[in-house]
Amino acid sequence: MHKDKRAVAEPKAQKPLLPEAAAALPADQAPQTAAFLAAVGREVRKNRAKRGMTRRQLAQASETSERYLAQIESGAGNPSVSVLRAIAQALDLPAAALLPQQGTRTAGLGAILDLLAQVPENALKFAVGIMLTAFGVFWTGEGLGIDWPGGDLVILAFIATFLAVGLLSVPAARVIASEERHDPA
Repeated sequence: MHKDKRAVAEPKAQKPLLPEAAAALPADQAPQTAAFLAAVGREVRKNRAKRGMTRRQLAQASETSERYLAQIESGAGNPSVSVLRAIAQALDLPAAALLPQQGTRTAGLGAILDLLAQVPENALKFAVGIMLTAFGVFWTGEGLGIDWPGGDLVILAFIATFLAVGLLSVPAARVIASEERHDPA
């Protein structure tokens, strides 16, 4: 049997779930649907910000209108599976990554994760490196029997010291690297 191999046109983006449409849902589903759509919107916005993309860039890459993308991110849009797939592909993610994970985060944890998603990856690595170094020095000293002045508060002094050394070392290393590029001896 011969199947028609012509591409099936993707359906156009669905209209947002308007308040009157939400009212048409059974009373026990409307709040859950609105909360789910808001969570999907937060995931889209978080992942877009994590990749440093503007809404316009994501709209173009996913072939979705910028206005509709804004509605999705605000929780007012009710995207089809095809639209979510296109957005996920533009973000280089599996579509499931845009769906909220039920019961795994509290509102506070979600807010913290959303803020962390906006921090550049290298800045996070720098901060983690400083903390690991500070705790490593502290616990190595503890293992060697050192009685730290100030007790556990000395960890803060280590963090401040390693942060200062790191922040001063990076510009100095850039100057040295720049001089080596300009003066090939």
